[in-house]
Amino acid sequence: LEKCDVSEIKNFEELFRKSKITSEELKYIANWNVSNGIDFINMFYKCYNIKSLNQLKKWNVSNCEDFSFMFHKCINLESLEGLENWNVSNGKDFHSMFYECHKLESLKLLENWNVSNGKNFSFMFSDCYSLKSLKSLENWDVSNCKDFGYMFNECFKLKSLEGLENWTVSNGKDFGCMFCDCHNLESLEGLENWDVSNGKWFNCMFSGCYNLKNLKGLENWNVSNGKYFGSMFCDCFLIGSLKPIQNWKISKGIDFINMFRNWKNIISFKSLEKWKINNKSDYYGFYNYDSIIKKFN
Repeated sequence: LEKCDVSEIKNFEELFRKSKITSEELKYIANWNVSNGIDFINMFYKCYNIKSLNQLKKWNVSNCEDFSFMFHKCINLESLEGLENWNVSNGKDFHSMFYECHKLESLKLLENWNVSNGKNFSFMFSDCYSLKSLKSLENWDVSNCKDFGYMFNECFKLKSLEGLENWTVSNGKDFGCMFCDCHNLESLEGLENWDVSNGKWFNCMFSGCYNLKNLKGLENWNVSNGKYFGSMFCDCFLIGSLKPIQNWKISKGIDFINMFRNWKNIISFKSLEKWKINNKSDYYGFYNYDSIIKKFN
C-alpha cells in the first residue's frame, strides 16, 4: 500500500470498510497524498483493530468536504492523536464521524479544529460511552450547523456541558436527541445563552438524563418555532419543577408525546399555565397518564 499513488483520487469512500487493518499497519498509508480527497465517507468503518490514528498525522485533508462516518464503529479507538493538526476547514458534513467509538475518553486533540463550514454534526460523538468532557470544544465555531441531532447521544459519562457555553447554534434546526441518554448529566447550566429560535426538532433532547436535577439554563430559550417536543424530558426522574420553562412559547408545537413521562418528583403543572398548546397537537402520555392533560389544560 505504501507504493500506491492516490494523489488524484477524490473519493476514498469505504476504502478500508470492515478491514482488519491495525494501528501499526496504518504506517503503510502514512505518507499517502490524499490532498485531492473530497469524500472520506466510511473510510475506516468497523475497523475494530485500530486503537490510535497517530500514523495519519501527515495527511492533508484540507480539501475534504465530507468526513461522515469516517471512523464509525472503531470501537477500540482510544486516542485521536494524529488528528490534532488536521485542516478540516472545508468540511461540511461531520455526521457520525466518531459514532460508536466506545473507548474514546477525550476530545482534547480536536480543540483547534476549524469546523466553521460544518453544517451537519449529527451523531458525531454519539455512543462515545467513555467521553468525560466537552470542554475541549469551547472554541469550536458551529455557527453554520443546521443539524445537531444525536450529537452527544449516549455519552454516558458526561456530567456537565462545560465547553458549550459560547456555542452559536442560531442556525440549528434539529436538536433532537442531542443529549439523549446522557445518564450522568447533572446540569444544563451553560446553555443559558443558546439561541435555539430556529429549532424545529427538540424531541428526546434530554430524554434519559437520569441524574438531571433541574432545568436551570433553559429559562431564556426561545423555542417558539419548535414543532416536535415529544419525549424531550422523558425519564428525567429527579426533576421536580417546571418553573424554568414556564415562559416558553410552544404554540406551534404539534408533538408533545411523552414530553415529561416518568417524572417521579413532579408535583404540579401550574408553572405551565401560560403555555398554549394547539388543540390538534398530539400529547398522548404527556406525563404518565392521559388524564393529567385535562388538569393541565
